[in-house]
Amino acid sequence: MTFVKELQDLIDKTYAHTWNSFENVKVNARLYKIKKKTIDTWKTPGEPAFVAHLASHPFARRQLTNLIQSHLSPKISKGKPLVSGVFVHQKPKIRFGTPASEIELGDILFVRHHFQSMAKSPEGRAFLLQAKSTSRPMTGPLTNKEAKQFDLYANWNTEFTFPYKDIGPPPSGKKWNFSKGPLPYEESGFYGLVSNDRKFATSGFPDNSAWAVGGAFAPPKGKDKEVVASGSLAQALHSFIIGSHGRPWSLGAPKTDHWSHFVEEILENSLDWTTRVKRIHEVDMPRQNNALSFVNTFALANAYSDITAAASSQLGAVDMSYIEGMLEGVDEIDQQARDWVAKGGDPDIRDGKLRPTSNEERLERSPGGMSVLYVATFGEGPLEPPKPYD
Repeated sequence: MTFVKELQDLIDKTYAHTWNSFENVKVNARLYKIKKKTIDTWKTPGEPAFVAHLASHPFARRQLTNLIQSHLSPKISKGKPLVSGVFVHQKPKIRFGTPASEIELGDILFVRHHFQSMAKSPEGRAFLLQAKSTSRPMTGPLTNKEAKQFDLYANWNTEFTFPYKDIGPPPSGKKWNFSKGPLPYEESGFYGLVSNDRKFATSGFPDNSAWAVGGAFAPPKGKDKEVVASGSLAQALHSFIIGSHGRPWSLGAPKTDHWSHFVEEILENSLDWTTRVKRIHEVDMPRQNNALSFVNTFALANAYSDITAAASSQLGAVDMSYIEGMLEGVDEIDQQARDWVAKGGDPDIRDGKLRPTSNEERLERSPGGMSVLYVATFGEGPLEPPKPYD
């Protein structure tokens, strides 16, 4: 089976698992102390549940790790890749326009890192996805706040603020503007159209998959603002993993690069960091170690979140061999990252070893952030270049 088909199968299985979990809660409403009249209003799992299973469900992350390892050549993925994620509900909110409107920036940020041997800094790709649960692979006319959100996704040369301080101020100027950064800035965000019907295969979704993606394009005057699917999420995820989809971003970018600084802010704020270090621009280390701190942190967060899930499971005793295997995987990722630093890094890196972090350098979890799905690979060659935006 091809990489794209296996990605589609994984996405559809994750979708089905969301429905199974939803129906289990409905059947056992009394155990969860949920009133029947509340349950009766529930018709579908809802967008947050679909997103949560993509971002943070251990099954999805582990399977995606295995698929990347089995399908990508050593040029891009030598050894075990890192796939980690977190779900943060309804954050962050932004404010823009006249009169000012407050909307959700997006449901999930996909972040890609690729560590190439002998390269001075890792390659990055990222894009936002706004989920819409629909019966067909299109949103239909968008009005009110949904229309305002469409305007942002159709024109990223829009200034905005984070009114609730989920994210700090931009590195330059008073307002964020995602057109400040690498091209193509049109690929900053897309809509994810997820079927609200378990029988999605008969609803016309691309490739008969439960998830589709589409862009926001400003309509002619007098026409409705709506999004129509252009392909499956599996296709987009495949292109994202090999590097041709999503917008480039980089660590330690100039202050004029708002997009890259936004991605850094999200990575720092979205996770309950196990080994939190100072903010990147405050760390007196070469850039390779800045990247390495990301890898270590996501690896540990991934392992410990899975351990927590296993320990709190009501399905039986915790499988210690499974936990030990996860921790070994973290060690492997950590070593790969250190090897990358040692081969291509500055001599001042001290043989690729991180400086110990003092208690004063550890930070409390920030209240901001958003849902993230993070993918890191280590290889001898570069990612594919992003395709020109159509």
